[in-house]
Amino acid sequence: MLMPVLVKKYSFLTLIIYLHVLIFILGGFSFIIRYLQYHSPQHLAGSLVLFCFSGFLIFASRKNSEFKTNLALFLAGATISVFACEYLMQFYFSQTEEKTNLEWARQQGLSFDTRTPLQVLEDLKNTGEEYYLVVQASSFRRLYNRPLLINEKEVIPFGGVANVNTLLCNESGTYVTYDSDEFGFNNPPGVWKNKNKTNLYFVGDSFTQGRCVPREDTFVDRVRKQFPDTIAMGISNNGPLSELGSLREYLHDLKTSYVFWMYFEGNDLTNLNEEKGSPILMNYLEPNFSQQLKKNFGAINASLKSYMNTLVEEEKNKIHKTQIKEETKNIWQNMWTHPLNFFFPSIYSLAKKTFTLKKENYKFLVDMELFEKVMRQAKSFVNETGGKLVFVYLPSYESFAGLKTIGALAKKDVLQIIEKINVDFIDMEAEFEKLKDPKSVFPFRKKNHYNVLGNFLIAEQIIKYLHANNPSSPHQTSHTGANDNLIRR
Repeated sequence: MLMPVLVKKYSFLTLIIYLHVLIFILGGFSFIIRYLQYHSPQHLAGSLVLFCFSGFLIFASRKNSEFKTNLALFLAGATISVFACEYLMQFYFSQTEEKTNLEWARQQGLSFDTRTPLQVLEDLKNTGEEYYLVVQASSFRRLYNRPLLINEKEVIPFGGVANVNTLLCNESGTYVTYDSDEFGFNNPPGVWKNKNKTNLYFVGDSFTQGRCVPREDTFVDRVRKQFPDTIAMGISNNGPLSELGSLREYLHDLKTSYVFWMYFEGNDLTNLNEEKGSPILMNYLEPNFSQQLKKNFGAINASLKSYMNTLVEEEKNKIHKTQIKEETKNIWQNMWTHPLNFFFPSIYSLAKKTFTLKKENYKFLVDMELFEKVMRQAKSFVNETGGKLVFVYLPSYESFAGLKTIGALAKKDVLQIIEKINVDFIDMEAEFEKLKDPKSVFPFRKKNHYNVLGNFLIAEQIIKYLHANNPSSPHQTSHTGANDNLIRR
């Protein structure tokens, strides 16, 4: 009895089918956008599958009424079931959601600054102090961000605003700030002045920048206490190509002794997927390429200041109506670029963990060939400056929480490449695993950057390496039982 009634409503059934056609077409275009951004063959394949399925639905909609009815009922039932599963999973996860840093701090009776970075900036300004927000390396390479233009030419900077007070972040309860050096990095002023010195350098991302840890507690500053001529070149969200670019731009006319490449398991390979979509960054695979960041630093720094000031003012001056407009814009943008994660975040996350993050599948998600090219270029460049490249492997929180990540699955291949090109490496995962509680190197034992303990252990291993390779250097006794086996060839 039901079937004849539904058949009579064939126009409604056609609407259901074409609604799904529209969804799949939009999904296909979103995969193309992701492909243009990350150059991942999986996104291209996904778009082709969705477009083909859309074509099948259009063809099927022209079949007889009974077939159309069954197809429409199947699509409607499947869609309702997926949304129902998503709702139930969100409800379940909300009951088991991990506490925030603030909640952990309150539970332990610790104070925690709840102000936003903009509120902190405003409060500092009211006391007569001018601070700048920290620059994110990814701000100038992602698809939807505004490029930094110098003389109408796009430039990707690798440092922050120079010679200013910089507001970093807060993960342990207190906001961390630092005075930036001549190129916007987290170093004492004046470290770059003597070009005749043979210095020790660190290149990396937010961990090398000293994210959320006071400067004196960072691993770079702890090394600096024994080896004064130490310089950090770290900016949040740096990836391997940006780090190679930093070496070429800032060290091409300097002498080096050691360059420590601080590789972070959590996002370096996924950042590389994003970076290879930038023609500027890919040009750094050519030995003679340069953006002339040092030569044009005055203009670049002025533009960075203007960029950051504009960014802050735009946020501060939003009235309620503007905020709603901006939030709506962000919603549509996220819906367009990440539809699966937008509509079905729980199912998407579970599917990613179950099907994508498998040992046999992760190689489809990263470009190990490009990573090897970058590391070979980095080693060659450091050798030309008279120094030695040393690779330091920094594990992510997930490695100690029983969670699979692309970076963790790629570890064996990453270290095989480093051994293959004959670069010394220090594996910090092995050091952290010696602790009774490896999660103790993270604030509140949560997914954060390393705390003071984590930074101390990293510095200890690096200092140990330097003493072992420089017998004439002043040796200081270790206090945490460092293990010689952590340093391997």
